Amino acid sequence: MRIHRTTLAYSTIKKLTKEARTGADWKLTPHAGQMLSYRKLDINDVRDTVREGELIEYNDDFGTRHVLLRGESGVCVVVDLDLKELSTVFYNDPNDNHKTLNRSRYMLS
Repeated sequence: MRIHRTTLAYSTIKKLTKEARTGADWKLTPHAGQMLSYRKLDINDVRDTVREGELIEYNDDFGTRHVLLRGESGVCVVVDLDLKELSTVFYNDPNDNHKTLNRSRYMLS
């Protein structure tokens, strides 16, 4: 189930964000390490995103709980809360307001 932040309760966003913040010292998966290099992202931006980024979505589609965080720099990090690792990283323009968001991919309330 994939849930966009606009349909999450504030208390849930706060709880998940707090849990994700502990991931600043978690290891990157091999895939995340490859994407960091391939996409020429800075590891410090990844750490900043985990420490200070905004929760964008929650999902448990792959059997573990994941949150997507986006930082002020536009660096996005998928944090696996159960495996305690950073699953992947990518860039999304921080000014992207997602007018083209495909809402059919999300559970809506």
